Amino acid sequence: MLLPLLPLVAAMAAEAQPVTVQLYDVNHEESVTVQIGRDGSVSKHDAIVLRHIFRCKRTGRERRINKRTLAMFADVADHWRGHTVEIISGYRAMRRESRTSPHRAARAIDFRIRGVSTIPVRDYMWTKFRTVGVGWYPSGRYLHLDYRPGLHDTAWTFRHGKNRYRPSWAERIRPNYEDDPRGRVASD
Repeated sequence: MLLPLLPLVAAMAAEAQPVTVQLYDVNHEESVTVQIGRDGSVSKHDAIVLRHIFRCKRTGRERRINKRTLAMFADVADHWRGHTVEIISGYRAMRRESRTSPHRAARAIDFRIRGVSTIPVRDYMWTKFRTVGVGWYPSGRYLHLDYRPGLHDTAWTFRHGKNRYRPSWAERIRPNYEDDPRGRVASD
């Protein structure tokens, strides 16, 4: 009678496996492959590699990216398994970076998936994640993903030098998302 349980056991085993992620830093033209746990955990070696690949492109300073941000990022990479993820920006340590920026707090990643339109990735992230910021930069062909503890979910499109909040694509996927109590959690 174990036969009916085999698919469930296989699915649980797959969920426990870390995600192999191929990364390419477009600013420094560096490629790495790392393993990220579905909970955002990484080995000591991969933590060092990730700190370096997500370093501030202007100052070179390094900081570990938030574990929940990494968990969401790993989920996206797994969904488009086999594709290289191009890193546009991670941690930002410049003085002119806003003190409230999730990049400055190492909770944000700007990226694109090589060979994949940003639209299905954007929609996937907005559909799947909560306690999140999802930004779409169509002219730059990249996306922003951040973990925002204690704040409501936020979506925007960046066009003509301005962020446009509550874009139609976000409303279409999740109407009244700012009222969704699942988008609010206590900070870590």
